[in-house]
Amino acid sequence: MKKSNQPALIFLHIPKTAGTTLTTVLARQYPQDKTLSIFDEPLDAPSLQQLPEHQREKLQYVRGHVRFGLHEFLPQPSTYITFLRDPIDRIISTYYFTFRTPSHPLYELFLSQKIGLGDFVSSGIRVMTENGQVRLLAGKAGVETPFGQCNAELLDIAKHNIQDKFSLVGLSGRFDESLILLKRQFGWRNVAYISRNVTANRPQKADVSEQDLALIQEYNQLDLELYRYIQEQFQQQIDEQGADFAQELSRFKAANKRAAVVQGAIVATRDTILSPLRQIKRGLYR
Repeated sequence: MKKSNQPALIFLHIPKTAGTTLTTVLARQYPQDKTLSIFDEPLDAPSLQQLPEHQREKLQYVRGHVRFGLHEFLPQPSTYITFLRDPIDRIISTYYFTFRTPSHPLYELFLSQKIGLGDFVSSGIRVMTENGQVRLLAGKAGVETPFGQCNAELLDIAKHNIQDKFSLVGLSGRFDESLILLKRQFGWRNVAYISRNVTANRPQKADVSEQDLALIQEYNQLDLELYRYIQEQFQQQIDEQGADFAQELSRFKAANKRAAVVQGAIVATRDTILSPLRQIKRGLYR
């Protein structure tokens, strides 16, 4: 079997950074039998490490909530992509997503102990509430650093890893621009999307108390610095694309908006048709 000329792609999916939406686009770009999805397991992905080498070397695309470093387990060349999100927005979104998702491991604890946003951030109940983006991008050193002990060295490691191994670090707040950059770099087609896994009706920054905002900033200083650093790099990449980038972006936004309207109509029609059938089915099996 002829191997792709491109390196294997590792999508380091940082939670609540528009990664679920991106995976719907990525799924069209790579064969399913050459894709490995890694979720609900430790961040060092034992399922990848335990895979026989002859199977690992066939992979073209690996994705999941993983830490940097998985390229060490692939015998073929590889590259990474990831998305960052404003650290304050990410923490707020993570908190309310947890509170509104009964299947989440912390859901019952949140309800029973009535854990507030400030407690969620500062208690260490989840180590990733402290500079979680830096931790994942710093790899093993980042995820193994105890809560409350992140330091500038981890930030330096994360920056080095980005410069050395990442083809692109996109921004969830500039998703369309990030997508066009990826499309150009990897030669992707059909990158239309509909936003997914969005935490509905959650409070925004302006709705969060000053005390809670201060706690989020205190525990995410490194993430904030990394985010500013990537924002500058991202804008530089945009500036290097030339005048046709803005034209392509404008066309894509318009086309994607039309596609989203059509898809929404299809879903609404489907639900209108299936809803009576579901009611009948429920009545039959009562």
